[in-house]
This record gives sequence, structure tokens and C-alpha cells, in this order.
Amino acid sequence: DWLTDLLKTFAYQNADWQEITAPNAPQPVAPRPEPDKQDVLDKLPDVVQPKIRKVFFSYSHQDEVYRDELAKALAMLHKRTKQISIWHDREIVAGEEWSPTIEKELREAHIVLLMISIDFLNSDYIWERELGVVRERLEKQDGIRVIPIFTRPCDTKEFDMMRFQGGQRDHQSQLPWISASPDRDQTYTDIVGEIRKAIESMR
Repeated sequence: DWLTDLLKTFAYQNADWQEITAPNAPQPVAPRPEPDKQDVLDKLPDVVQPKIRKVFFSYSHQDEVYRDELAKALAMLHKRTKQISIWHDREIVAGEEWSPTIEKELREAHIVLLMISIDFLNSDYIWERELGVVRERLEKQDGIRVIPIFTRPCDTKEFDMMRFQGGQRDHQSQLPWISASPDRDQTYTDIVGEIRKAIESMR
């Protein structure tokens, strides 16, 4: 009769509803968005994604030509293979404060190149501010690597940073200053080789 048919219809509809709303019933899954490739790369460990080492140039503006030449010599490590990034104070853009920006970059650097010369050692800013941060980091032993670059002849006796192996190897106890080199290209190539060794030892 009509009552039996109504009960059957209700029971059928109620069974469908329970199946849809049951806790264990499979729920529709929204399509997952494609992950951003850079986000994935950023999360990879260093063993998978090589770390870019930050190189800081500490130098006197009187030695800017040597800084530029050395930066060019680092092209394979810097521009071509992206193993390092390079920073010096000429990277400061309009509106940025000099001292805080330099200190920030220096504290983040993995490698500090000290372009030693008369003007370098004579600069109060370099001696007190830049080398002050370097000495602080060395005391903390935070992994900073200091590489002296013998740029122009000067008196380096009692200079505390001379305890570190430089970018040039001495010959018969004579420092191979860049400015006095008969073959600057070879000198820069030798320096890059030492920097490359330093990078490899940090991995």
C-alpha cells in the first residue's frame, strides 16, 4: 500500500544520506596546487643544494682598481657557477645608511677578503669598524674565514690578521704584492685558486 511504499522510499533515501555523511566515507579531495620550484629549492638541505658563500671585500677606496680586477677574476665562482656572492661598499644604494649596511653584510659574510695596503692599514674606519667586527666574530668562532690579499707593499708587522694564510703564497719570504707583480693575471688566478680551496674546505 501507499504507506509501505513511503517507508521504503524514506529508508532508501536515508541510507544514501548516511553513506554520504558517514565519518569513514571518502571525501572529495581538492586538487593540490603545483609547488613553487624556488620554495622547494629553498627547503632542500645543503647536501642537495650547494650553499652560496658570501664574500665581503674590505678595502680602501685607493685600491678600488685592484678590487675590481679581483672581482673580475672571480667570475667563474661568482657569475658563472653561482658558488659565491660578492659584496663591497659600492653596492650600497641611495637611501641606505653606510655603517649599518656595511656591518650587516660583514656579519653575514662567510669569507672576508682583506685587501692590505698602506691606505687599508691607515684607515680608521677599516681598523676600528670593519676589523672590529671581524675580530669579534673570530673570538666567537662562528666560522668566518679571513683571507689577507697582499695588494700594495706596506709594513704588516704586528698586524694581527697576518696570522692567516693569505691569497698569495710567499716566495723566499717575500710577499707577492699585486701592485708589484709582473703578471697580474697570474697573480689573480693564484688568489682565486686559494679562495676556491677555502670554499671547498667549508662544505
